[in-house]
Amino acid sequence: MTVALTLDWGSFAEVTIVTLVTTVVAVALFSVGIGALARARPALDARGTGGQRATPASNPAALLAAGVCFLAVAAIVVYGLYLVVHK
Repeated sequence: MTVALTLDWGSFAEVTIVTLVTTVVAVALFSVGIGALARARPALDARGTGGQRATPASNPAALLAAGVCFLAVAAIVVYGLYLVVHK
């Protein structure tokens, strides 16, 4: 008995493209979130502060943007896990 294995190349290409695009979008969103978080919390001044931490967030819009970016990345990850686990 011979079993022929076939591959639906159209579906394979579709999954590959969606995976690559989703990965690029998630990495870009995470990077933008890191950049926004860096702008939300200013670095220590040049004089130094004796080992103290940076001041609290002085740019709430940047902090909000970082939160939105991180939530979007989390949503992408959760949706991907849902697609894998759900039958």
